[in-house]
Amino acid sequence: MFVLAQQTAFAETRIRVEFKPDDECAVSTTAANGRASVTYPRRTTEMRCAVPSFAQAPAGDVELEVVLLPGQGRPVDAFPRLDWAERDGRWVGTGRLDGVPAFVRIAPDWGPQRWRTLALDVTVVAATALAILWSIIRGRTS
Repeated sequence: MFVLAQQTAFAETRIRVEFKPDDECAVSTTAANGRASVTYPRRTTEMRCAVPSFAQAPAGDVELEVVLLPGQGRPVDAFPRLDWAERDGRWVGTGRLDGVPAFVRIAPDWGPQRWRTLALDVTVVAATALAILWSIIRGRTS
């Protein structure tokens, strides 16, 4: 009788991105070539943190952990896609990737900024559709 056990292989690179108060990003990485960490100000109002070049490693398994601010709600969407769980009053996203992402982005909740963005997207699509329709109609009458 054979017993098979599946071992979970450790990722070659581990990256932790933490959104901090005062619009800062803290990124730390652990890889075969060592450890590094950096905290820097976000230059945008959106929830987006760049992953610095020291975390960029050759292709291979990457474990990514993203920690949101205390009191922030569960994200509606994120890049890369993560599995979310609440720990100690903070949402933590985890995922296993094939490579290191250039950035991590968390979509805002459905607040005023999200609705404004959606309205702008709808307006652009509607204007484009009207321009195409106008071109088709004008093309037939010429």
